[in-house]
Amino acid sequence: MIDGTAIDGSAFAWRSDALVTGEYWRLVTGHFTHLSFEHAALNVLGAVLVFGLYRRRFSLVGWMTLIAWSIMVIDVGLLLATDVVWYVGASGVLHAAMAAGILDDLLRRERYAWLIATLGVLKLGYELQFGALPWPGGALGEMPVIYAAHLLGVAAGLTWLLLRRVLRR
Repeated sequence: MIDGTAIDGSAFAWRSDALVTGEYWRLVTGHFTHLSFEHAALNVLGAVLVFGLYRRRFSLVGWMTLIAWSIMVIDVGLLLATDVVWYVGASGVLHAAMAAGILDDLLRRERYAWLIATLGVLKLGYELQFGALPWPGGALGEMPVIYAAHLLGVAAGLTWLLLRRVLRR
């Protein structure tokens, strides 16, 4: 099992002990650092899915602000509201992007939006209750999943979209 020792030597992983000693770049780089090729491939697959569904919803500036906002919310949440000591990967940011896209669909009354929203809620509920979703071939293997990052990502995506709509009025 990967217990975090694999990332101890990484200068880029999100680590709470390193953040409190001034290694602030980790607030960003941790979201783009991965445990393995498989971990990175799953995040790339997730990005392809999210951007395939929602790429036209937001401008380039919109996507950049969503990513920046989600990184900030996830970082603050992990530091202040959890006992997470290390984190790597883009899954939290991907959850933010998916949540923003789904909420935008719901507000636009897209006919498939409730189905996708329901599947998203079921996925999060399953993860919280039982752990990682089963993957064919054990793609996740022994990689730990930081569910707090997923939930914080969803909160970030929802708040970003709502703030965006309020500020555009």
